[in-house]
Amino acid sequence: MPSSLRAGTPASHESPAPGAALRLTSSAAQQDTSLCHLISAKEYFGVLKAPVGSVKGQAATIAGNRMVTCYYRPPSMPGAGGSITYIFPANAAAYYAQLLQEDKSTLNKETTLTGVGDAAYWGTQVNSDDAFELTMRKGKVIVGLLLDGKAPDGSVYLSGAVQLAKEIAAHF
Repeated sequence: MPSSLRAGTPASHESPAPGAALRLTSSAAQQDTSLCHLISAKEYFGVLKAPVGSVKGQAATIAGNRMVTCYYRPPSMPGAGGSITYIFPANAAAYYAQLLQEDKSTLNKETTLTGVGDAAYWGTQVNSDDAFELTMRKGKVIVGLLLDGKAPDGSVYLSGAVQLAKEIAAHF
């Protein structure tokens, strides 16, 4: 996902323990950071095999697109962490295609995934092989998972990230 969509400062909304079983519509999800309840800190840090930290959410509008970013912070710095970003563009298919093109310069290699949302791909970041990204389109939402751990190769997070993405997709 382009760096312009990764940046931001976490807001004060703190997500409580594991997510409730809820089904979200795009319009309902855009209203606040309730999306941060979908993946708990325990689930997220479990994929990284790192100490459980916290999750904080931030809602914003960037380039006319409503988005919610859930920041997964380690219990102490430096440490493993990352984010899950939900973007609600007017045309999700076109926006996904744009991301796919833009990420060719930020990922070592884009690998298409099947069975994850309506479309998905993953890769490790250029010059930061331990940083793993998975981008998924499900209906009218784009979801970007960024897992930045301690593994020498971020691809070790693929299986866990796919499970998180499938769990998220089930809510849309």
